[in-house]
Amino acid sequence: MRTVDFHCDALSKMWEDPKASFVDDRHLDVTLQRMEEGDLALQVFAVFLSEKYGRPSFVAGTWRKSIRIAAAL
Repeated sequence: MRTVDFHCDALSKMWEDPKASFVDDRHLDVTLQRMEEGDLALQVFAVFLSEKYGRPSFVAGTWRKSIRIAAAL
């Protein structure tokens, strides 16, 4: 059976822990290894910017780091 996954916290966890590896980090709910083993039909990632990183409105520069993390996947 093909799976659709919406674990949207992977990027924020990688932001908070730069040593976290998307390849096979046990602290992430979704990893490249699990995606390959799980016959995934769709994987959804979201870019969430916590207020603890700045004012609630759009924080210039913060989104750039999130996009770089996502692009490196």
